[in-house]
Amino acid sequence: MRKSEEEFLQSLPMAGEASDEMLWYTIWLALAIGVVLSALSWKGRQWWLLTWSLGLIICSVLYLVWSWSAGRIG
Repeated sequence: MRKSEEEFLQSLPMAGEASDEMLWYTIWLALAIGVVLSALSWKGRQWWLLTWSLGLIICSVLYLVWSWSAGRIG
């Protein structure tokens, strides 16, 4: 017998504590970390770190745009 998706999520120990606000905080934090690491990597001429930092920034911005367009952000 298969569980519904909601029953499955309720059976997970941390699922009840997860919230959209925490996810948005994590995305904004990742965006800030990406900006700081990009600046540091530019100054230190660490091109591999710049590449990963720009990827983090792009992913964060894309998620925020998607979330806003889907109506998940107030």
